[in-house]
Amino acid sequence: MFRPRGPFPRNYDSGIRMAIGMLWETRQPGLHEATKKFSSCRKVRSVMSNMHNSSIEGVESNMVWRSDKQRFITTTSPSDSEFATRFLIGCRARIGERVKRDAAITVPQMLALQSLFKREYDDAKEREDDDDLRRTCEIAVFFLLSFCCSMRGFELPKIVLHTLRIKCQFEDTVNTPAHLSIPLRGRFKARSQEISNLLLYSVTETNSGILPGLWVKRLIDCLEDLGIESGWLFQKENGDPRKMNSFADDFFAHLLTIREEDPTLFEPDMDLLNDYGLGRSCRRGATTRATNANVKETDIDWINRWNTQQVISGPMRVVYAEQKQMMETFLRFSRAL
Repeated sequence: MFRPRGPFPRNYDSGIRMAIGMLWETRQPGLHEATKKFSSCRKVRSVMSNMHNSSIEGVESNMVWRSDKQRFITTTSPSDSEFATRFLIGCRARIGERVKRDAAITVPQMLALQSLFKREYDDAKEREDDDDLRRTCEIAVFFLLSFCCSMRGFELPKIVLHTLRIKCQFEDTVNTPAHLSIPLRGRFKARSQEISNLLLYSVTETNSGILPGLWVKRLIDCLEDLGIESGWLFQKENGDPRKMNSFADDFFAHLLTIREEDPTLFEPDMDLLNDYGLGRSCRRGATTRATNANVKETDIDWINRWNTQQVISGPMRVVYAEQKQMMETFLRFSRAL
């Protein structure tokens, strides 16, 4: 093993373990490429940093307060040392930043998917196959809600079934139009690591004919027939929430099916299995469609939650009461799709 000349710096062994761990990660296969990208490899540093911060030595770190009430912490964490900082710069330069952008799903593709879902639903209904009925409704809701609410794929499993059932309004009233209230609970990107509640809205039918309301109601009815009225909208047999990747097979199978039925829906050189992704394909498609439909940039920023200061926290009843005032913005966005 390489050892520096002169006396060893403090936390040398821990720093070297971090470096070796990151180098080992750089040799491992990635999800879409031969080796992992830098953003995946640097998680080793996060592990080392968390281990130190939760140790006795980390707890005893000194805290310095500035006059403007910003705080700084003096630390002896090996992952924040001069060696670690320089190593990360070199590691990033060696690996490079490799970003995979999910291709955007278009409205014609969504309409073709919706037609396919209808055929599958009618077939399962005729065969009285409850498992296929539920599976079709779940993948339909996954596609349609992630598109109409501009959601990331990993946010869909955080939808709370009980609140969804009581808050959705499938018919117009004197005061409010028909709409979907989509409650989510969990940890979300660009927010604190605490469990929090979010509430999104969508129209039941968009201008292009996408019908999220119909499929959400079908899924709720299907779950009620199975005796499921609480917990997560997408749940396993033991009640735990499903992972995003559990939808992968159905996600790509349906894209491949509509391409086989109508190849003109996709660019000829598109590789569906590599170019599309559960994480952001629907969100990118919705954002592109909204931009083309002249939806205001501020509305798009709000729906995509790109302004992290616009956060309403607290119990769901508080979030619902305050976020309801933004319903018009949400519906204006989804109606244009």
